[in-house]
Amino acid sequence: MTNILAIIPARGGSKGIPRKNIRNFAGYPLIAW
Repeated sequence: MTNILAIIPARGGSKGIPRKNIRNFAGYPLIAW
């Protein structure tokens, strides 16, 4: 079995949608898990 690890950088700021990374989407924040 192969383990896969991915690191995806996420910006904290946004002009269009403030705090978009911590808003709920389908019940989870975008930077959950």
